[in-house]
Amino acid sequence: MKRTRKIRDVFYMAVGVTSAALLLGLVLSFILVKDKDYSSREKRMLSGFPAFTAENVASGKFMDKLEDYAKDQFFARDAAADLRNGIKLLTGDRESNGVLLLRNQRLAERFMMQDMKKREAMLNEISDFSERNEKAQQIFLLAPTAIWLYADEVPTASEPGDQDVYIDLIYRLLPERITRLDVREAFLREKDQTELYYRTDHHWTTEGAKIAAELLLKKLGITPDFPKESGAVSNTFMGTLAAKSGFRSVRADAVTVYKIESDPDSGFYFTVTYTDEQKMTASVYSAEALQTDNPYDVFFGGNHAEIEIKTSRETLRRLLVVKDSYANAVIPFLIPYFDEITVVDPRYYQGNIDELTAEAEFTDIVFLYNANTLSQDTSLEMVLRNDQ
Repeated sequence: MKRTRKIRDVFYMAVGVTSAALLLGLVLSFILVKDKDYSSREKRMLSGFPAFTAENVASGKFMDKLEDYAKDQFFARDAAADLRNGIKLLTGDRESNGVLLLRNQRLAERFMMQDMKKREAMLNEISDFSERNEKAQQIFLLAPTAIWLYADEVPTASEPGDQDVYIDLIYRLLPERITRLDVREAFLREKDQTELYYRTDHHWTTEGAKIAAELLLKKLGITPDFPKESGAVSNTFMGTLAAKSGFRSVRADAVTVYKIESDPDSGFYFTVTYTDEQKMTASVYSAEALQTDNPYDVFFGGNHAEIEIKTSRETLRRLLVVKDSYANAVIPFLIPYFDEITVVDPRYYQGNIDELTAEAEFTDIVFLYNANTLSQDTSLEMVLRNDQ
């Protein structure tokens, strides 16, 4: 009996010492290890130590922010995340933060369809805006995301969401004067021929964007003649889905671009002006973006409130693109076919879009969104609303 009690006491002491050592090590790590401001792996800013004020303490915000700080600045948090995801995969759980690891070893974001009553305001604003610009040819391209194209690769226990239902419903509710551009059939044809979506990111690839651009130009009555050669500008792209989910076993993506630039020999040239930044360039590509952790930003350096592209063409056609980031890889293909292209991203745009359309007298207007963004975002209806 005494021997058993002694063994138990030693065991409890060992547990106590180990726990104390771990706690001390954790405290020392917070004190000695410098806090990180940004996680390149997760592509987001990390929480800093909260301000210790009477207001923060009384409201409970201090403890909430302290918890966020502890999670973000936890020592070896990346290794802990890898261990967690490894355990999840061993138990058959292939989902993390709304991102699924498909059976073909690619990542895809679950589609969450909102109650359509919450989309009525957006559809009404689109209809009103369309009526105010009835002289322009108008097209709506609602792109599916990777979870739709690779639905047959979704793990059995997971629910991908039904983008077909959502896209069909949006197209049915759009006003008659807006032409629907449905890329789904073309994407299904090309599914096994080329990578149409990145494996680690939520965007379509340059090849996917090229197919969309070709269909769009044809719908506008233009016969495209795209450059034939492309080249990889990055082979180490780990995108937003890898960052969001923590699944790191998926191979990195390549980001490719086509040679779309001014050609003085043929008399074709163009300029790209970033309105808010008051910056002008002669290229649609950003070499600086290739030095960051998001090389998809090679297209225009990422998202901007407003971009104006002016060309030497004399087509008498001026295009307005109202878009999310899916359009960034599409727009370069459109440049040679218009005198001017104005690009507006409602998530950042603060101007009066009616004043913009009245001044520019656009001949063509294109809405280009992916299904996930259109389902969740509310900025489009705010920008189109005629109350500024």
